[in-house]
Order: sequence, then C-alpha cells, then structure tokens
Amino acid sequence: MEITLNFWNLGLIVLFCLFATVCIFLIITLVNANKILKKIDGIAERNLDNIDVVLAQLPDFSRNVNRIAVGLGFGIDSIGAVVGLVDNALIRTISALGAGTGTIMDIVTAIRGRVTRIRGKASAKKR
Repeated sequence: MEITLNFWNLGLIVLFCLFATVCIFLIITLVNANKILKKIDGIAERNLDNIDVVLAQLPDFSRNVNRIAVGLGFGIDSIGAVVGLVDNALIRTISALGAGTGTIMDIVTAIRGRVTRIRGKASAKKR
C-alpha cells in the first residue's frame, strides 16, 4: 500500500494540529477564567453588606477629600510666604556674618590661645 503526501496535504495536517492545540488551550483558559469569576462572585456575595456601607459613605468621603485638598492649597500658599520670609532672613544673616568674619576669627583665635594656655598650666601642674 502506497500513500503519497504532497506539501498541501502536509500543510493542512499541521494547520489542523495547531488549530486543535489552540482550541484546547482556549478551553483550559475559559475554564480557569470561569473558576476565578465564581470565586469573585462568592467574595462579592459574602461582602455585599460591607460594599453597601462603603458606597453609602463614599459621598462623605469625597467631600472630606475635597475639603482637605482646599485646605492644603491654602497651607501651601502660606508655606510659600513663610519660605520667602525665611529666605530673606537667611540672606541678611549670611551678609551680616560675612561682614563680621574677621571679628569672629579674632574671637576664635583668642579662645584657642586661652585654651592652649590653660592646658599648658594643667599639664605643668601634673608634672
């Protein structure tokens, strides 16, 4: 018995096998999706009362969020004004410190000399 198989028939066989495989995967996917939907439906049924309570409170929650947002807007504007004041105060302070740097360095040098003398006296007493 001799069977001849041309490329056209071989291609049809391959396409049929691919189609059958895709159909099997599609069926498995639909079964899994159905299981997931049943679980979600069960969860929704068990929590139906809680969902109703949350939905009833949602308008109050929205109003509170809007009030907070408006309050934050005013607070941010106030913070901007305070930052401007602090910025100006820092600039004036840095300018004043820059002008008196020589005086500060003189004070630090004097304190360092005094501490050195006190240490010298303390070490002389220990001997």
